[in-house]
Amino acid sequence: MMMRSRTVQRTWPWWTLATLLLIAAPLSAQPQSNFSISLGWFPTNFSTSAVLSANDGKHSDVDLENDLGLNSNASNVRVEGFWRFAARHRLDYGYTSWRRSAEKTIDTPIDWQDRHYDVGARIKAVNNAQFIKLAYSYAIVRSDVTEFNVSGGFDTIWNRTSLEGEGSITGPNGSLQTGNYKTQENYIAPAPVFGANVSHLVATRTLVRGSAEYFRASVNGTTGKVLDLRGSADYLFTPTFSAGLGYNFVGYKVERAQFDAKYNFSGPLLYVSYRR
Repeated sequence: MMMRSRTVQRTWPWWTLATLLLIAAPLSAQPQSNFSISLGWFPTNFSTSAVLSANDGKHSDVDLENDLGLNSNASNVRVEGFWRFAARHRLDYGYTSWRRSAEKTIDTPIDWQDRHYDVGARIKAVNNAQFIKLAYSYAIVRSDVTEFNVSGGFDTIWNRTSLEGEGSITGPNGSLQTGNYKTQENYIAPAPVFGANVSHLVATRTLVRGSAEYFRASVNGTTGKVLDLRGSADYLFTPTFSAGLGYNFVGYKVERAQFDAKYNFSGPLLYVSYRR
């Protein structure tokens, strides 16, 4: 029994190597594409909060979903892909947008800029945004089966948030004026991000991918903080066409004068891709 045990111990690495070779043998190469575009459906879950500041220094903590009635779920179209301009160099891009609005009778007072909305006011809230990604990636590893990239670029959010309804304004002499008022904040917040992404062909037609990006920076009085995590798997019908399923989480914090906001949006990704 001891002889047999030692024989097994001496030979198991060879069996392991043989097994790995058998697994790897059916693999074909990843599509060595210079251009890719994916179009997909992104059913998104939102968690959005803001700190609204008044001219007199008051602050209002507002949950856009619970306090203002904005839908916490939305279905968005998402476009993404890359352009490889050299063997190890490529540009990655992505775009998604959302439009949400709701009307609700508020149960907590809101002070923002020079406007005051009291408890019981009927308020219409709007939150429209576009999220754009543009990054440069360098392939540290690029083989027929595996590609590992480091990247640097910008995650940028174009945002419009507004409140409209029954409110009041305190004039310079202390007089109170009531009426229907609209308060709005528009901004563009680009945040540089650095990260890494990997793709690996695990079977003849199955490609898995993962990425992580993070950074915090201030640009022109706006501070942005971004965490972007993603995992997905593609089934390759042909070297040109594929379909995929994944999951993406993005946490984006914006700090501005009179308006701080924290956006968390996440959800599954369902998409088709074209490569050439």
